[in-house]
Amino acid sequence: MRILVTGAAGFLGAHLVRHLRAQGRPVWALVRPQSDLWRLADLLPGLSLAPVDLADRPALQAWLEWVRPTVCLHLAWVTTPGRYRTASENLTCLQASLILAEELVRVGCRRLVGVGTGLEYGAGGWLREDRPPAPGCLYAVCKAALAGVLQRWGAQTGIQVAWARLFWLYGPQEDPRRLVPQIVTGLVTGQPVALGRGERARDFLHVADAAAALWAVAESSLTGPVNIGSGQPVTVRQLAETIAQLTGRGPLLHFGARPDPPDEPPSMWADVSRLRTTGWRPCYSLVEGLRQTVAWWTERLQRPLPVGGRGESDGAT
Repeated sequence: MRILVTGAAGFLGAHLVRHLRAQGRPVWALVRPQSDLWRLADLLPGLSLAPVDLADRPALQAWLEWVRPTVCLHLAWVTTPGRYRTASENLTCLQASLILAEELVRVGCRRLVGVGTGLEYGAGGWLREDRPPAPGCLYAVCKAALAGVLQRWGAQTGIQVAWARLFWLYGPQEDPRRLVPQIVTGLVTGQPVALGRGERARDFLHVADAAAALWAVAESSLTGPVNIGSGQPVTVRQLAETIAQLTGRGPLLHFGARPDPPDEPPSMWADVSRLRTTGWRPCYSLVEGLRQTVAWWTERLQRPLPVGGRGESDGAT
């Protein structure tokens, strides 16, 4: 088995590479040539790294000819907080992903796990994979389009295609502009944290559990969409108050100080029944995962490390 991970320098990608390396799996990490590799720094001495832009077809062809992966987990996508939902780079990522899929078939790859988003559903409530997609932003539209094309491409060519729909991830090494790091860093440094009303329920999953879930899907025979989440709805208020309890800084939370996004449903959480057929179970409860995350950020704020802003992996929903 030869495993290719694209977007390996990103939040989820780096955790996936770490998970595979811990299991002794042969993994090749594909990153853009200009990527900041800080998340992979401790793994670099023994990591098979490919600095290849997916849009550079000749370079991609040459590298795939050499590696000939049998399994590919495709995470590379634009995920810049605050702009990824409407960014024109979504179109570039869609085009590059189609090139990748075509080249993977050419070199004999047997299984492809693409990474999508719970936003593909375009609806709230308890979300099962058999709900027809109704994406409402460019990011989700491009993801849903890629999922549809890959399913048809797989049927025509014989490559097995699974589509992992991620919900809300958190954990160490997350982009500081996202929700959990904003709350944690604000409280740890004694700054007021302005939030919306906090009534919206979301499905939060620790990034290490998400990485393990992706590999469980890759090792299984599942095809088609598979939700990746905790299966438990948690309001933003509950999330923030849990972090406040862990830091002892509850008075710094200011609910209602910011408007809630107008285009999001009141609640979204995943039915993870399909995922659980692989035998996967999360290792972290919400409290345990947030405690570890708070500890990581506390250490990094005392001894700052570079935190890149260009996301390469998914999980930005």
